[in-house]
Amino acid sequence: MVSRPRLLRGEGCVLVREGQAVEADTPLARGEPHEAPRVLDVAAGLGCSPSRVAGYLRVRVGDCLAEGDIVAERRRWAFWRQQVVSPIAGQVRSVRDGRVMLRVAQPPEEIVAGMPGVVQCVHERRGATVAVTAAHLRGVWGSAHEGTGSIVVIEGADGWLEASQVGLRLRGAIVVAPRVRDAQAIRRAAACLVSGLVVGALPAHLAILCEELGLALLATEGFGDAAISDVIYQGLRPFQQKGGVLFGADAALGLPAELVIPLAQSPQRAMVRYREASVGTVVQLTAGPHRGAVGVISEVPEGRVRTALGDWVSGVYVRLGRGGRVFVAMTNLQVLTREP
Repeated sequence: MVSRPRLLRGEGCVLVREGQAVEADTPLARGEPHEAPRVLDVAAGLGCSPSRVAGYLRVRVGDCLAEGDIVAERRRWAFWRQQVVSPIAGQVRSVRDGRVMLRVAQPPEEIVAGMPGVVQCVHERRGATVAVTAAHLRGVWGSAHEGTGSIVVIEGADGWLEASQVGLRLRGAIVVAPRVRDAQAIRRAAACLVSGLVVGALPAHLAILCEELGLALLATEGFGDAAISDVIYQGLRPFQQKGGVLFGADAALGLPAELVIPLAQSPQRAMVRYREASVGTVVQLTAGPHRGAVGVISEVPEGRVRTALGDWVSGVYVRLGRGGRVFVAMTNLQVLTREP
């Protein structure tokens, strides 16, 4: 049995019980709603001194702003104006030293099981540990991101993963390659929405690039140019096209990056979303402030998108009718059907 703790960063409400069977996208715990500050440097945006900002402001303390609302405006010439707009919805909390501080409501954090299995134990107000009978690989180094998808083992030229080998056919897959040294291969993997990479070793600068791009990566040999062990490489071949989960390293909990491949393969909703999600697909939101809402995918962006919380995630833009257009992470979607 392979087990993995799944915990909130703070405290919240646990949604499962010990012994309960879960799927990869089953919510385990939900945090409390909270607010976070967001500072807008209006003086820098208008190109003026902080003392002159008050004369250009279009808002006051206490005003509620929507994304795109004008915060300040400066006329430079008859037909040219400089504007600072709010990048996010929030309430003006203070104005000081040429800066406007917004109070931004954050959706409650939600943690999902990540893999199908059974709740082994419950951690009060934090989450749960999920266990499953699975093949298991632990990395020497791994990025902090995670991905879910089918295992694809590929050959690299002289053992190296090349950018030319990465394309849309690998979208949503966990790709196993001997090693990687090409930054373009990493960038292309992120742009094509590859769920994750499993390699032998990689240079330190590529590890930093993976973190910046939000790409899940597990290195079995750590840093350098060593190829993946032949025992591991050949051992993963029988799992071609099997569903797997690449968990990211969690320094706060002391957890390494791990690849988990459940041995009892069953239909797993989280693993097929990448192939099903396309413009026109009708979906239901399963988490966040619009939980339960039904909408239509209006855009599938290339690569990952940075959320208001600073996380890089794979997702789509969903049209919710009167609710407008919102970005939703893949893990927070349930595919229903397609528009006629």
